[in-house]
Amino acid sequence: MDRAEPRECPHASAACDVFVGVFCPSNPQTHCIVSVDANVVVLRTSAGAKKVTWRLDTGGDWKFATPGISIDPAAFSCAPNGPFIVACTATTGAANQYKYTVKVEPRTGNRVADPLDPWVVTN
Repeated sequence: MDRAEPRECPHASAACDVFVGVFCPSNPQTHCIVSVDANVVVLRTSAGAKKVTWRLDTGGDWKFATPGISIDPAAFSCAPNGPFIVACTATTGAANQYKYTVKVEPRTGNRVADPLDPWVVTN
């Protein structure tokens, strides 16, 4: 995932998926890097868009940590759907900006990946 672009989630019937990747440098002492394919998610809550789903490669080397996605609990309710998917639903329609954190962990081994802190904007 080279350059993350904003993701527009315009209404309730449009899927709002954010794909999460992990890159590990060849040096095993170096932390791995988490990336998303959307650096900002624009969730049009006023048009009914309320759910964002983050996805890792199914069956890959990484899974979401607990919690995998951390975002303001006063504005979002998040739940994992297995080790590779976390869905968050906006519980408010208020326009705002929310920084969130993506945390992953290896399915095997002990390699470390630093958390990533992108944004969700509701309007």
